[in-house]
Amino acid sequence: MTAVNALHASGFCGLSAQEPSSGQVLDIDAIRMRLPHRDPFLFVASAAIHGDDVIHGRAHWPRTHPIIAGHFPNMGIVPGVCQLEAMAQLAGVLIGETNDHNSELVGVLGAVRKALFKAPLWPDQDLQMICRLRRLGDAGYLVNGEGSSTGGLVVTAEFILALRSRDAFVQSSRI
Repeated sequence: MTAVNALHASGFCGLSAQEPSSGQVLDIDAIRMRLPHRDPFLFVASAAIHGDDVIHGRAHWPRTHPIIAGHFPNMGIVPGVCQLEAMAQLAGVLIGETNDHNSELVGVLGAVRKALFKAPLWPDQDLQMICRLRRLGDAGYLVNGEGSSTGGLVVTAEFILALRSRDAFVQSSRI
């Protein structure tokens, strides 16, 4: 049984990454209110919240994106680390919503427990993502995510987002 099939069999991912969006839909302005990221490192282009623990979203890297230009020049491919970051950002949008998006807490990538890259993601392809979050007390969230594109499943991952104070980032950026 593949990791993705096991994830679905466990019921932990109740939605397919290819399933059409429904729920509370967020545009890029609403996403920016919930995340500290900005271009060129803001990867989530749209999101739809499905309750307190599931979020569906889309990321897109055009061929002209600076990251693509430097990653395998003349044979662009979206870096796997950017796909993981996009899923972490998507989960962060839900954390921002759950914490009333005016909170002093942000989710930061604390650990990547598993990551499987099933197929390449090419520039100008959308990455349709689904993340399901489980609260780990006051420390953060366990996130199970997957991303698909026109060719099918591209990436699956399990990672931890730790909750940190926004003030800690402001102070450390001044050092």
